[in-house]
Amino acid sequence: MKKIILHLIIGLLFSEVCFGATPEEKRIFKSGESQNTLVELYTCDGNANGNPALQWMVSLRQNQKDTDLWEKVIPIAFHAPLWNIAGYKDAFGKKEFDSRILEYKKKWSVSNVYCPTMIVNGVEWSGWARSQPIPVPVDKKNGVLLADGSKKEDVYEITFKPSKEFEGETFIVYGAMVAFGLKTTPSEGKNRGKVLNQDFTCLLFRSKDFHLSYGDWVSTLELSRPKGLRAQKLGVVFWVTRTNDVRPVQVVGGYLPT
Repeated sequence: MKKIILHLIIGLLFSEVCFGATPEEKRIFKSGESQNTLVELYTCDGNANGNPALQWMVSLRQNQKDTDLWEKVIPIAFHAPLWNIAGYKDAFGKKEFDSRILEYKKKWSVSNVYCPTMIVNGVEWSGWARSQPIPVPVDKKNGVLLADGSKKEDVYEITFKPSKEFEGETFIVYGAMVAFGLKTTPSEGKNRGKVLNQDFTCLLFRSKDFHLSYGDWVSTLELSRPKGLRAQKLGVVFWVTRTNDVRPVQVVGGYLPT
């Protein structure tokens, strides 16, 4: 009897070690100290110019081992209504996405922004169209970003431990929910009747100030899962910027458990 109980205890311990919940299953997302890379696509379903960029984003998921997806590279696709054509409204377009790309326009001091626009860590990048590798920082240590959603459904406790380089700075945290495996069929424009495959599509976007607590920057963000959306997967992306600077300092993300 004692041997049976002992074997049961050992079996339970083994299953806990080998089959315990992963950080993603617990909704815990944590970066290392080295800076990760935020890849932002700004596009619009009504504009056919954006189609190759949409397919490039899909390829990141298909080849996620080769692209360091979630480990070093965290993508997100914003649908900007400013490129909507007459008679068609992008289903995923939001005014706050317009505000974000226009903020980049102001920072870059350019007269116009075009569809699509790809941005890597705050810098416009066209290398995707020439199949170039995504530029990533080389051992640039910016600090550790943690998003912990394990304690309450849809609520994430955010902690940022910046490196000494950022001493005296203040920060803002951004959070987004993204969807994978979406299909849209525009009813107007050059994309009329085409089926567009979409990954990393931003559904929900939030931002909030941090406050300092025992040497760490902390905040909370709520990202509620959408109802009635037909998506293969959902994920979250969190990034930190300095106050009054749109460029990311650190970013983290991953899939949500189904």
